[in-house]
Amino acid sequence: ILLFNVDFIPGGREIDVILIHEDIGVFIIEVKGVGIDSILSISPTNWCIENRDTSESPVVQSYRQYEGLRDFLKPHIRRLPFIAVTACLPKVQRQQWMERYQHSAYAQSITKSLIFEDDLYSGTPVLMDRLRWIHSNPPIRQGKDVRPVSHEFLDSLRRILEPAQPVLPTLSERERLAALERGI
Repeated sequence: ILLFNVDFIPGGREIDVILIHEDIGVFIIEVKGVGIDSILSISPTNWCIENRDTSESPVVQSYRQYEGLRDFLKPHIRRLPFIAVTACLPKVQRQQWMERYQHSAYAQSITKSLIFEDDLYSGTPVLMDRLRWIHSNPPIRQGKDVRPVSHEFLDSLRRILEPAQPVLPTLSERERLAALERGI
């Protein structure tokens, strides 16, 4: 299941991608569609990206998006699955990243926990392996072992997202109400 540009959660930030793989887990992914030369500097909390107003790290952005989603879903879903967060750089290859930030212990430590161009275009098995790795080793906070997403969670999420229709009284209920009103 893929949800893109999720911007309707009250009190939450816009989420670029929510990916739910029933056998691997749930992911919130912040996408930065820029080339390696546009990433001017990185740190655990801030990334300076050319021509961007914000400098908050996409990893931190995805965690804040998770918090908003969690707070929204908690009253509606009894038990939330572990939700992994990460960033995706679809115009950057992992090797480019490693070469550019070879002297950064932080950059090297999160290299396997980000999604790069090679993960997206090297076939489904490669992307699935990357998602498994990220679920167990996200670039922020502690990960969890991969486990299937419960049907209870998926059903609850579908109910939350499906269009709501007002509950209208049936014809017999309206006639009964009219009879009561005439009697009063």
